[in-house]
Amino acid sequence: MSLVKKGNWVSSLLMILFVSAAFLPKGMLAQADDEKVYKLNPWIDGGIIAGTVVMTKLGLDAQNAQPTLSEEEVLSLDPQNVNAFDRGAIYQDPEKLEDAVHNSDLALNITTGLVLVLALDKKARHHWLEGIVMYVEAMSVNAGIQGWVAYGTNRYRP
Repeated sequence: MSLVKKGNWVSSLLMILFVSAAFLPKGMLAQADDEKVYKLNPWIDGGIIAGTVVMTKLGLDAQNAQPTLSEEEVLSLDPQNVNAFDRGAIYQDPEKLEDAVHNSDLALNITTGLVLVLALDKKARHHWLEGIVMYVEAMSVNAGIQGWVAYGTNRYRP
């Protein structure tokens, strides 16, 4: 009988790689403390940020230009004809909307601000500019893609 079950070879390979990494010399696992991990190029990084900010703005404008459903149209929807992913929104209490928006905004702001926790790490503080640039790039690319996907799917969302 084999020690590795059929189909679990990938899990076994990953476990071997992780255990092997524990025995590698420290110099192979990490860079020197004073060595730059990320190198910024103002033209490339600035271009990515500027391009995605424009893409996000255009995506939001396109979304806002789409027609909205009237109250009568919403009330006439058959829950079985609504996408299962969105069906839960039909049964929400409209009186709790303000609390839901507040809680959603609070969660968004907290998770967005959690990047500042990196400032507590002495080693990470030396790379604050690179970290902020990468963070802004990631957030702007994410917002741009989300805006155009939401517009491009052309379906009503709760």
